[in-house]
Order: sequence, then C-alpha cells, then structure tokens
Amino acid sequence: MAALITVATAIVVAVVAASAGYFFRRREHLRETRLDAYQAVLAAFLDAARSAADLLSVHLRVGWPNELSRETWSDEQREMMSRAHTEAWERATIDRRAFEVAVYGVELVASETSLADVEKLRTFLADAAYSGSPWKRGGEHDHIYPTAGYNPSEIEPQAIEAAAPFVRRAARGLWGRHAPKA
Repeated sequence: MAALITVATAIVVAVVAASAGYFFRRREHLRETRLDAYQAVLAAFLDAARSAADLLSVHLRVGWPNELSRETWSDEQREMMSRAHTEAWERATIDRRAFEVAVYGVELVASETSLADVEKLRTFLADAAYSGSPWKRGGEHDHIYPTAGYNPSEIEPQAIEAAAPFVRRAARGLWGRHAPKA
C-alpha cells in the first residue's frame, strides 16, 4: 500500500511540475513575442517619421514635380528635383506601410495600455505628416500643411518624444516592477 501511495504522489508531483513548467514557458513565450512586436513597431514608427519628414522637406522645396516651371528651372534641374521627390515618396510609402504592418502585429499580442500607446503613435504620424501635402491631394488638399504644423526638421525629434511613453509603459508591462517609471 505504501508503494502505491508513493507512486501516486510521484505522478501527482510530475503532473503539477509539468503544468507549472508549461505555464511558465507560455508566459515567457508571450513576453518574447510582445518584445519582438514592440521592437518592430518602434523601429517602423521612427523610420516612418524620418522618411515622412524627408518627403515633406523635399515636397516643400520642389512641390509637385509635374508643376515645375520650364522658365525657372532647366531640364536637368527639373529632372533632379523630380527624382528627389520620387525617391522620397517611395521611401516614405514603404516606411508608412511597414509601420502599419508592424502595428497589426502588435495588435495581436499587445496589452490594452500598449494598444492605446500605439494608437497615439498612429495619430502622431497622421497629424505630423499624413494630414497634408503630398499625402492629401485634390481640391482643397492640394497644398496644405500637415495638421501638427511641425517643420520637417522637427518631426523626427518630436517622434522620439512621442515614442517615449510607449517604450516606458511597454517595458513596465514586459518586465513588471523592474522597468523604469514613466
């Protein structure tokens, strides 16, 4: 009878240990997945802000390439400005899409607090860059400045500042009491 109790106890202990290990690994896996998603969204946000600022800077100088005056600019100058605008536009569109993809990745695993912070990052980009020319075009939107009214050189530093609360709260959510205070 004692042998049966010993075997039963060993089985119960093994099941409890396996369950505890499973839940610990599951929690660590979620933490790692969140960390990867948060890193991706932060990097994509800063890239999108930088390339949007570059595009806005080029667009303020060049305007729409097809509207460059033949009387004011030589063919070579118009070609160079048009190429600069096209390159900035392509980079900004790629980075904008990468940010949106990263945001969707975060939405799959993020906490409620982090989701709210990511929405603030989205709003920042919309107000700082995407709410005016060259993103908006046609009728009243042809030559409007983005809502936030930042100079292109101010967008990236403001983006870094806007990302700080997200980083602090995400770190606190990932690491608990060991994270820096916001």
